[in-house]
Amino acid sequence: MKKFTMLSNYLLLLAVAAIFGLTACGDDPILNTEIPPSATISADESEVSPGGTIMLNISGSRGDADMDLLTITENGSNIAFERINTATGSIAANPALLVGDNASAFGFTVEVEAPVAPATYTYAAVVRDLNGNTDEASVDVTVNSAPPAISYMGPDPYEATLGGNLFNITATPGGANLSTIAVYEGDDLIDPTRLEFEGTAFDVNPYSLVGDDQSGFDMANVTVRFLDAGTSNIRFEVEDVNGEIASTEEVSVVAGTSITDEYSAVLLSNADGPTSALGGLDLDTGTNVSSSDDSRDIVDLGLDGTTGEWRQQIQGVLGTVLRAADSSQPELFNFDNINSREAIISAFNAGVSADPSGTVQVNDVFIANKSGNYYIMTVTEIEITPNNNQDFYRFNIKASEQ
Repeated sequence: MKKFTMLSNYLLLLAVAAIFGLTACGDDPILNTEIPPSATISADESEVSPGGTIMLNISGSRGDADMDLLTITENGSNIAFERINTATGSIAANPALLVGDNASAFGFTVEVEAPVAPATYTYAAVVRDLNGNTDEASVDVTVNSAPPAISYMGPDPYEATLGGNLFNITATPGGANLSTIAVYEGDDLIDPTRLEFEGTAFDVNPYSLVGDDQSGFDMANVTVRFLDAGTSNIRFEVEDVNGEIASTEEVSVVAGTSITDEYSAVLLSNADGPTSALGGLDLDTGTNVSSSDDSRDIVDLGLDGTTGEWRQQIQGVLGTVLRAADSSQPELFNFDNINSREAIISAFNAGVSADPSGTVQVNDVFIANKSGNYYIMTVTEIEITPNNNQDFYRFNIKASEQ
């Protein structure tokens, strides 16, 4: 029994020595002979706009076996090939087969259409070889939030009439298409029955934009109906499909009583002209009358007694107070913007005395008050005729009578 034990121990020692001898004299034993491929990925920009282009630089090299497949993912899911720009000819599908020289090593620039939803996305390149071994590399790209823009182009304060009034609105998308436009009065959404967008009634407020309007619009007409006289603040707001919102500044609106009459191309002649060239103006009817007629409200002052030249001046008569608009009027004030009684009264109160006026010029604006009836008139033409007294003015007139 003892001899057997000694022999066994001896044989064991010989085996161990043989193993150590082999290890010392030859190469180490290779336990795994498959070296996997390697992949790298980087992005030209770490931040992009919604829907923009993400430039991915992807490379790979073989290990012990040729590569056969490249897969590009976004947050772990394969990117739809429709979102990949193949203009560079780098890949023809996703996943993409690696053949020819690309099976050993490749370097591709891949353009990927960015998502529209703002967030940070992880883009990964996964390469596989013929032995089934893989390697993966990733990079993060942030899609920034890009809100839309909206602006109102027009007077502020806005002199509105009771009924429909047009506001010119321009909007451009940011990183995503526009989805709705809304109109507020103060902090409240205006009843949609009072609103139109480019002639189409709002069904709801906010109103859903369709077609080309989702890509923005320039000087679009938004109609707002005012039902009661008074002052309010309104604003316009657009929202895009990502929920990004942009608003205009509040516009002060003075809604008032509509004007009662409007006369165009009204003639007022040199008071010293022939009988047919009447020198008075009836503001109630917008007609030329004699400078001595009881219906006259404005008269021409005729010739200068010293020089004999046409004075080119007018004056209110028979209780008519005449004033001229001046630089104290609100910004964007002009005859065309005046469309309510309240606006005419405001212009009259801000005017300067024109009894008599200075030398009348084209585009001058005058405001008259006669017993609570208000008129605003702008000079559209002046005809000066040398050597006779057939000189005349032409006016456009808006009237607001009690």
